[in-house]
Amino acid sequence: MAHEMQERRGEAQPTGPATPDSKPPPAVGLEEALGLTGYGKFHYKLLLGVWLGMATQNFVTTDMAYSLPAAQCDLGLTAMQKGWINAALFLGMMSTAFVWGALSDALGRKWLLALAYLSLAACGVVVALVTSPWALLLGRTVTGMLMIGPATLCLTYAGEMVSGEHRSKMFMWAGTMQGLSAALHAALAMWIIPLELRWSWLPPWRVFMLASPLAAACNGLYMLLLPESPKYLAAQGRRGEAIAVLSAIYAANTGLPASAYPVRALTLSEHTQPEPGNPFEVMARQFARLVRRPYRTPLLFAVAIQPLVLFCTNTIRMWVPQIFAQMELEALGGGHTAPRDVCRILEEQRPPGPTPVDDCSTFRIDPSVYLNSILMMLSRAGIQLLASLVIRPVGQKTVLVASTCVAGGLLVAWPSATSALTVLGLACVFEGMAHTANITILNILVDLFPTGVRSSAASLAHFSGRAGSVLGNIVFPLLFTRDCASAFYIAAAMVFGETARRALLIVRRGLILGLSPQDCGKHQSTTDSRN
Repeated sequence: MAHEMQERRGEAQPTGPATPDSKPPPAVGLEEALGLTGYGKFHYKLLLGVWLGMATQNFVTTDMAYSLPAAQCDLGLTAMQKGWINAALFLGMMSTAFVWGALSDALGRKWLLALAYLSLAACGVVVALVTSPWALLLGRTVTGMLMIGPATLCLTYAGEMVSGEHRSKMFMWAGTMQGLSAALHAALAMWIIPLELRWSWLPPWRVFMLASPLAAACNGLYMLLLPESPKYLAAQGRRGEAIAVLSAIYAANTGLPASAYPVRALTLSEHTQPEPGNPFEVMARQFARLVRRPYRTPLLFAVAIQPLVLFCTNTIRMWVPQIFAQMELEALGGGHTAPRDVCRILEEQRPPGPTPVDDCSTFRIDPSVYLNSILMMLSRAGIQLLASLVIRPVGQKTVLVASTCVAGGLLVAWPSATSALTVLGLACVFEGMAHTANITILNILVDLFPTGVRSSAASLAHFSGRAGSVLGNIVFPLLFTRDCASAFYIAAAMVFGETARRALLIVRRGLILGLSPQDCGKHQSTTDSRN
């Protein structure tokens, strides 16, 4: 192994020092320059940052889902109020989606990410301590306004630090780490929320919610240790700084000095030239570019498929703990001898009045509710780990269509489940498939758009995706208590129909990677010249 490493280092080393008669090495594209940095220690450091980002995103977006069964007692929440509190996060995300994209393309990835995570930490402490439903609603809205920046930029930043050869695998590894962090989050909920604390002013569910700002603060500080995106620097005309970052990555990965990095100049296409003006003028110009050829069709793909996937993914994820809690109550004291399906149980939960709990001191959440969530998140991590191994040989199109179709089929089967174990099995596979589809879409977005408009395109996609999440979290509570089965059937129809159709449409137009290894190479050469 050591001998092979020495051989690789020897191959990577320049052929010899430059002489007065020798020509300087030719300029190369950004993708080729990234490929020459190799893959090694730096990318493991980057993966740690991505894991912290995934953990923060998961903690912030799902802490309320775990806390609501307990918070509904302290705050006297109705089912509709819980739906609005869940939806408030996504409303906040929608309100600032375009702002974060414009700021990122104008001001850079690294410092904006660090600022966003540290602001999330401060906001999270306030949200954990509010004492009224309206204050909680407002706090979740502000949290969403801050969260959409890191949610959009984290994988965009990571994708710009990795060559196309390793990008798909990096994104799937990120999804795997998100699943593991989600399992850790559920384990914290199972440990903390059932505790009996002496402080009446700080119930356990509030202590649990303080985990989110802690994760965000760690992430913000860690971002200060990472470099700025070389693609962003090059797009801003700062090519010397971009080469310095690439040289440092090369040195970290190979163990050779940065001066041995063989790239001395970068070539940029017209799409990656710096744009003058303030961030919002730049955003307006970028939006005008996105709605014209050649970006119009991939943009339509992004803004059509994101709300469909997130309508299902985020809504089901936010409500699964509630479903498990209700089925647990049914099993303990429902008074029914024959098993009843999940929709029959949910339809009996009436939303108009507050939750009928007279004494909050006796209200307890069964730990099995959180154990189920842990199993779901571990299943998600396992499925995305498998996807990371197969996405390169089978292609992104195959992974996207297969994962969405399986997720849609599970939604059709969900209403007829008659036991918590069956619901758990469906939820485990659905969670993994739906998030695999979402990560694949984010990977495709990085490939489809050049650096200068990538964050703005991602912001538009996230805006439409969060609109689907808001709609789902408002509609589902109503349907759960009136016509539960239709909620799952509508979601399944959306996933089955439009998602698969859009994916195949884009593939036929040659805009998605992964039709075959050969097609990957052909498309990558196009991406190299574009970026």
